[in-house]
Amino acid sequence: MQTGIRIVSCYSISQQPIGRVFLVMEIERKFLVSSLPPGGFEFDDIVQTYVFSGTQGEEFRVRRKAALCYLTIKTDGTIAREEVELEITEADFNRLKAVASGGTVEKRRTKISYGGVVIELDVFGGKLRGLMLAEVEFADEAVAARFRPPSWFGREVTDDARYKNKNLAKAGSPPSPVAG
Repeated sequence: MQTGIRIVSCYSISQQPIGRVFLVMEIERKFLVSSLPPGGFEFDDIVQTYVFSGTQGEEFRVRRKAALCYLTIKTDGTIAREEVELEITEADFNRLKAVASGGTVEKRRTKISYGGVVIELDVFGGKLRGLMLAEVEFADEAVAARFRPPSWFGREVTDDARYKNKNLAKAGSPPSPVAG
């Protein structure tokens, strides 16, 4: 398994040179959050639409975050999976969004430093309003296994496919709690 980042040049659908492509191994754990932690936070608005999901669980999505747009391809998996992210133009984002078949997620994201890692806190809007998820990315799976979440985190949902953004986009509503 190769990790790290490789950057290559690329072109938009309209053959205009654009940003960069990032190839990484994403190692991530995901948690429910029932209330925001103390402190004031600045949020970025994110709209991501799932163009389609492949037959082996891979996902193809477009995302607009602030003034930048991306096409992202992720392999299937839970805690570790490969990710390719390509910066695209607004026009390409709109073209791909128009032909997408996998639904859209609207959310606001802030980043919080905690114990040497960065927590990405997502507060969902639209049909997912009320849902909050925290995602934490790690350098490797050993570091991920040692991570102790802060007290404001709820149940871990890393292995619960219902909380993958592609599935939230399809479902259009927050998952029902699992009976314990």
